[in-house]
Amino acid sequence: MFSIGSVEVSGRLVAAPMAGISDNAYRQVSKRFGCDLVCTEMVSSEALVRNSRKTERLLRFDDFQRPISAQIFGAKPEVMAEAAAIVGSSGVDLIDINLGCSVPKILKSGSGVALMRAPDLLSQIIRRVVEAVEVPVTVKMRAGYERNSSDCVFVAKLAEEFGVSAVTVHPRFGVDRFRGKSDWSLIRRVKEAVAIPVIGNGDVDSPTAALRMLDETGCDAVMVGRAALGNPWLFKDIAVALDGGPVETTEPGRQEIGKVLLWHYRMTVHEAQGDPVRRFRKFAAWYSRSLPGSMGFRNWINSVRTDAAFRAAVVDFFNISDAE
Repeated sequence: MFSIGSVEVSGRLVAAPMAGISDNAYRQVSKRFGCDLVCTEMVSSEALVRNSRKTERLLRFDDFQRPISAQIFGAKPEVMAEAAAIVGSSGVDLIDINLGCSVPKILKSGSGVALMRAPDLLSQIIRRVVEAVEVPVTVKMRAGYERNSSDCVFVAKLAEEFGVSAVTVHPRFGVDRFRGKSDWSLIRRVKEAVAIPVIGNGDVDSPTAALRMLDETGCDAVMVGRAALGNPWLFKDIAVALDGGPVETTEPGRQEIGKVLLWHYRMTVHEAQGDPVRRFRKFAAWYSRSLPGSMGFRNWINSVRTDAAFRAAVVDFFNISDAE
């Protein structure tokens, strides 16, 4: 257990916020498989302030997901503050400021990891957001924008100074996106530089890696992102290991994978956000990637258009029932 401001987190496993992925259904799966803290997809502060219905849907959650964090991004202090107030009124437990996204569209707006190159602007954003809400504010950052910098240490100290309650460090540089290997030594440097909790992120793809990150960096919790796509059993395995249990890797059978995939899909349909078949194709591909015939299955689901056809493809490939 550790605390982020006034919010107590029951364990040390956090699900990473991922754009286009960390929706309500994905968070439900993450929680049920053992995550202690989940986060929404990153939400545009500009869209929130303009009252975008699509953006507001990203903030839907239920009490089962608590504690839950909502991540916002933007580059205008006054807009970020107003958006934070809107998010805070939704009942979330934490608000996270995105300093890690390296997608060109986000960088062009001056948001995401680009803010790590603008300390004066970043200071204004953090101060305004912290002042605008009553819930704890956190920051998720990269190592820095460019290689051979240690901006994360400076930014973490800056964030702490302006009232941020915890920081997450993904120690790759913005220019690297997801290439190369995370430099966990930077997480340790941040941990040694601040008194607030530090969450480590990057290349945690097994229970062994999670334990090693805690040992090597001294971080308070580990965040898991891409490694769990199509493999929520990873959350369970890491949660057990972090709780002092056996360090084991679950290898689910074909039918078990299919049942979880179908359960995840049903929750996606229930959310009714756009076309669930189109939205879920990537998830189905991730769930099936380790199985024989997965390429043919991916081609199949990419060709179907209706809910009935999608379910039929899943039932046939995984040899399971479609019963609720």
